[in-house]
Amino acid sequence: MKVLITNTHLSIPHGSEIWTAAVAQELVRRGHDVYLYTSDMGDFHYQMLRNIPTISGPGGWQKDENDNPEPFDFAILQHLNQIKNDKVFGEAIFDLLPPSKRIILICHGTGPSAEQPVPREGVLEDAHYVCISEEIKNHYPEFPWEIVKQPIDPAWFMPPKTLLGKPERVVWAAHRFTLSDSFTDYCVKNQIGVFATGNKLQYPHEIRDTYSKMDLVIGTGRWAYEALAAGIPCIIANRNLDLGYVTLGNVQEFEKYNMTPRHPSAHESNWEQLFENYHTDQVEGLRKYAENSYHVSVIVDQFMKILGIESVGDITNQVYS
Repeated sequence: MKVLITNTHLSIPHGSEIWTAAVAQELVRRGHDVYLYTSDMGDFHYQMLRNIPTISGPGGWQKDENDNPEPFDFAILQHLNQIKNDKVFGEAIFDLLPPSKRIILICHGTGPSAEQPVPREGVLEDAHYVCISEEIKNHYPEFPWEIVKQPIDPAWFMPPKTLLGKPERVVWAAHRFTLSDSFTDYCVKNQIGVFATGNKLQYPHEIRDTYSKMDLVIGTGRWAYEALAAGIPCIIANRNLDLGYVTLGNVQEFEKYNMTPRHPSAHESNWEQLFENYHTDQVEGLRKYAENSYHVSVIVDQFMKILGIESVGDITNQVYS
């Protein structure tokens, strides 16, 4: 089937870009004819998506024998609020969309203007609204949301690693948050090695390589989901607030706010207590939970079910990136 996936930016390795790469590659693996639309190609696209046809201008559509653009069989649309304002290319996309029952509209967050959901009208009358968290669903209650969790590339499901009884190597992966003074002081005092990746634009294979050397991940959002998949203990935290360790007892609650301290139970961090509470007994259970909940094959199965398309994938160890 011919598939359209939109994302306004495919130049740097941020959250929706990595989401796009995982979903697009899984659809390709299933034999679908995937096309991407973006207005911003760059190094990320070259590194992660160069095997997938990408449309970045009005002349890029595949044509039929009469030189007319061929419509898509189904579409997964991100950032439609921004794309629809493109008077030339945005209108061309709307002309080629499949019936609205074969359209999924994705929302990743409540902040960026590009993520704002568009009204369910016209060619989108019966479209499916999908978000990644209960936080988004509650923020926009006027839309008929279905929640589908973050897709994680199979490469993250690495063989279990040997963890120490106490953390000696820690990665700080809290997006856009610098290290807190209290955290830094504690780590220096206790000779804990820290690698900070939260403010760096790193590709998934680079982060996986970093994680494979670490005993603990302190992070938010996608970094936390990936830590669970990799079998590494994880604290949900930013510079000043934390939720503590992710456990089998709280993981579904933390997912409601996309693994961030925006969750109402977040509190001021006490790093000494957090490090004293370090434990590894649940990592394998969380790793299995992540495989059953976040593996991109599981996520794409959910999309196919929403669209009413028969397409079942297998959880494999195939590496895409």
